[in-house]
Amino acid sequence: MFHNKKSCLAGLAVSALVLQGCASLESEVDPEWEGPEVVERHSEIAATEDGSRLVVGNPRVIAIFDDEGRAVGAFGDTSFLDRVDVTVRGPGGIEHSLSGGASNIIMLPQAGKVLILDYRGTTERVTAMDLETGEEAWQRTDFAYSIQQYEGLVDQAVEIVGGAIADALGAELETERPEDRRQRHRRFANQLVAEVDGGDGVLFKTFDGLVKLDTRAGSQRWHVEDFNGPGIADVQELDNGDYLVLSTGQDLYNLMAAEEYNLARISRNGEVRWMTEHAGRDTGSMVVEGDRVVVDGSPLQVFDANSGEKRWENDIERRTDFQTAESGNRRAIKQPKPLIVDGVLYQTAPSGWDEDGGFFQFADRHHIKAYDLDSGEVLWEIEDSRTFFGPMERINDRLLVWGIGEFFDEEDRGGGVAAVDADSGEVLWQSRPLETPGLFSAAPFAVAPVFDEAGERVYIGGPEELLGFRISDGEEVFDIETDGGLGDAIGLVGHDDRLVRVGLDGTAAYDMDNGDELFAVSHETAVDYEIRGERVFVHLSGAPFGGAAESDDDDDSVDPRGVIAINLADGSASAMAAWDDFPFNLMGTMEEGRAFIPSDGRFVYGVGEDGRLLRFGL
Repeated sequence: MFHNKKSCLAGLAVSALVLQGCASLESEVDPEWEGPEVVERHSEIAATEDGSRLVVGNPRVIAIFDDEGRAVGAFGDTSFLDRVDVTVRGPGGIEHSLSGGASNIIMLPQAGKVLILDYRGTTERVTAMDLETGEEAWQRTDFAYSIQQYEGLVDQAVEIVGGAIADALGAELETERPEDRRQRHRRFANQLVAEVDGGDGVLFKTFDGLVKLDTRAGSQRWHVEDFNGPGIADVQELDNGDYLVLSTGQDLYNLMAAEEYNLARISRNGEVRWMTEHAGRDTGSMVVEGDRVVVDGSPLQVFDANSGEKRWENDIERRTDFQTAESGNRRAIKQPKPLIVDGVLYQTAPSGWDEDGGFFQFADRHHIKAYDLDSGEVLWEIEDSRTFFGPMERINDRLLVWGIGEFFDEEDRGGGVAAVDADSGEVLWQSRPLETPGLFSAAPFAVAPVFDEAGERVYIGGPEELLGFRISDGEEVFDIETDGGLGDAIGLVGHDDRLVRVGLDGTAAYDMDNGDELFAVSHETAVDYEIRGERVFVHLSGAPFGGAAESDDDDDSVDPRGVIAINLADGSASAMAAWDDFPFNLMGTMEEGRAFIPSDGRFVYGVGEDGRLLRFGL
């Protein structure tokens, strides 16, 4: 086994600026352009994957910009380009006017269009705009697509059940910020549409059933009136062209409910092959495996893909909100989808609440079960423990499980990885437990492991250590102390024959075979990272502990934001792009001050404190 206790920053191949503890970031590169001041409080931003088009919706207008910051089109009650009473400065000093009301943006990337769901007054409009030309492609006003009814139900909740409960359901009360209400609207609207047929069609959930529209002209192709559910959770296209459509389930927090919740198989021309009900509780996605359709909810249910008959269901309840990473619980791991291999369904899920209420500080009890996919027979199970498990991986006859909690560390509840016999559930080996981040660290308590390309080794990382194990027998082949000032780990990346560790204060790469440090780059506090081609883009913040931008409508303070790109092959680092972030949370692509990086990694887009779109080249 190879041991490396060398400081990470000793003999750096590359070193970027070290800005530990700074209150601001100073950009090393100027923006290539600054767009007009169109971003406002509660604005929603969307973008095409390649970054060639950005769509900005504020409470007055929706505008489409190209990658040079030029407005190519807009949507509002009056022309975005012609009015002059309210203006903003564009590239070259050109002035643009703003108008219109709050709407929801839904991108249709395959069709090259953006849908605008506009629900002012008593009219609900569906408008499609061409992303290339910025022109309106079509508009329809004959659908009731839930927003209007949504508002009515909220008002009824205020009258019937009183302020406290109505607030929990999304009512517009003094305790709810307009920003939160807009987020509820957006979450609701984004579950109404699903693109199909390579962009030629779109499925649209209305209060009157499920509709298929032609994305080119907006014409209605068919209508299934009795398809129920608040929205569309998932759509999968089968080999013969049929659609499997799963409705969303009940979500009282966002006022999503229906009389029943449907799963349907529908042909391309609208013929309903079959339609059945699903539980409609905690509905996630669905997995299609052969002639079985698995609906991941509470409980997990399995249906026959040919007839719609329910074959079996278990008694598993999915995690509650406070047990998720989204709720701010750094110990939590997002509940994974079930894994299906060779006719066996593997699932990790909660077993029930602990009597002592300890789950509020850590987790309730979880287990792992293996089911026969056809019959639902439980083949084996691993006993309950207070453990969050991450997504499992099956390699040959080994089921690799990872997570944090009692399963890996009975005393301190640290993280780890283990190999389980896929046929019997016997634990063949497990790692020694990892250390956990400090109380005030922003790092998660466990990060996903990395596998080598041959599927022979698995690597895991803690705050100050990297461990590697041979999958076949669990022999520890890799042990590195990473205590050289790079901070607690926020993620691991496998790239060719190297293991890249992204830490709060720096990023380093190691040879997977011998543990040699190949490069290390120090940087300001990392809050996230993304891989684009041969580079890792690290999102930075000057806020304490990687805090997000302020979202209080009465607070106009700003947090500095930045991005640095690091070449995964040699560790060469780009200049740092940095800006003072817009002081209020946005929705969509740049939510919580997040920069947008197109698929080719050529640019970094941000929003400055004055509401201008910024583009940097790294």
